[in-house]
Order: sequence, then structure tokens, then C-alpha cells
Amino acid sequence: MRIWKSILRASKFVCLLLPLSCGAEHSTVSQRTGPTNVVLIVIDTLRADHLSCNGYHRETSPNIDAFARKNIHFRNVSTTAPTTPPAMAAIMTGRYPFYENEVMNYPARQHGMDRFQPIKETVALSSSLDMLAEILQRNGYRTGGFITNPYVKKDFNFDQGFDTYEHLFRDGPKPHGKGEVVSARAIDWMDGLGRDRPFFAYLHYMDVHGPYLPLPKYAERFPSPKLEGKTDLEEVLKTAPHFSGRQQRK
Repeated sequence: MRIWKSILRASKFVCLLLPLSCGAEHSTVSQRTGPTNVVLIVIDTLRADHLSCNGYHRETSPNIDAFARKNIHFRNVSTTAPTTPPAMAAIMTGRYPFYENEVMNYPARQHGMDRFQPIKETVALSSSLDMLAEILQRNGYRTGGFITNPYVKKDFNFDQGFDTYEHLFRDGPKPHGKGEVVSARAIDWMDGLGRDRPFFAYLHYMDVHGPYLPLPKYAERFPSPKLEGKTDLEEVLKTAPHFSGRQQRK
């Protein structure tokens, strides 16, 4: 994918790949002087236990594996929440999903979000929260976001602190934008920046998110286990034990 080449072209960078988080090995970044470019790559719903670098038996992630080998690979990582809004809010604010905020009327809310419904000001992230992009922007960074998940749209104030924040959706059974489009737009944006200031880029991919409509080449390479007409849940779990932690608990 071209995005890796574009990132590596930068003379100084830190890359955070979720569910992997990585910086430069042997403190090579910390030895450099001056601001560092930051790239945050989020691959929505990607299962960490189905990556080859985490011990999965199939070769599913050769590029991520190579990247992990050369950088810092955190294996013991847990999300703060099982849904997109509070999980991404935690990444972007450094706060746990529930915290005391005297500015708000309620003593505890998910980063200022009461619910994702069009009810007055309770729809989105509070503008009082200090977002990662805002902090970097105040420190001279150019900031760009390229997203395909509707739950981090501008409507929910996830664009706070971004100079550029693009929604990359499409029509059809899988409305999330293609990864190729995300990469291309981000690369074009980076290539158009001058070298006088560092940048922060946030790329959010949804290719492995449901509905599960893989390209034919991937469907043929990773066929589903044959259940031979069995629909009983126990039989499914026996055939695909990674779907549940039940086997490990026995």
C-alpha cells in the first residue's frame, strides 16, 4: 500500500497503528531534534488475534508484520469501550469513557456525549474537551483527518482541531469508503504540505468492518470453515474456536 511509502518518506515520524501501536525502535526518533510528524492509523474492528504477528496461524498481515518487527509492538492492549464513539474519544482525549466534569450538568458522561440522537447539545463531544489534534495544532502542526466511520463524523465534533477533515463514504451495500481512497486522499494531502511545519494525520479504515463483503481474491484465499449444514452454536464454536473464549475457560 502506498501509504507506508509515503509515511516512510518523512525524515522524522511517529506512527501509531491500532490495534498495533508503534514508534521507532532503539529510540531513533527521540535522538532527532525538532518537531516530529505523527500519523495515527485506525483499522476499525480488526481482530488483533487474527494478525500473524500476534500468533495467528494464517498469513493474514504481511505488511503489518514487517512493520511490527521494525518498531515497538504492544501486545497487551485493551480498549476503553466496545463501541466507536467512546473508544475513539478516549484515543483522541486521553480520558476514560466516564469522568467527572463540572462544566456539564451531569456528573458523568461519555466524554460529554449523552447519546447519539439529535437532542439539543447532547449529541456530540463537548467543545470543552482538549482533543489531540487541537493540542498539536496549537503547537504548530498541520492537521488532517480522513475517515470512513460515520460515528466519528463532524456532526459529533470529532473534527475539533483539524485543518482538513474529510468524510470518505460511498453509496451501496457497504457505505464505508474504500481503504485505497483513504490512503490516496491522505497521501495527496501530505504531498501538498510544505516542509516548514510538521503534520498530524489521522486515517480511519473500515474495510474489515461488516457487512463482510471481501474482494474475491481474499474470499478465495481465506475460505470460511465448512460447517456441513450444522447450525448449532456449539458446533460452530468447535469449528471456529477463535469466535469465543469458551475453549480457553474449559
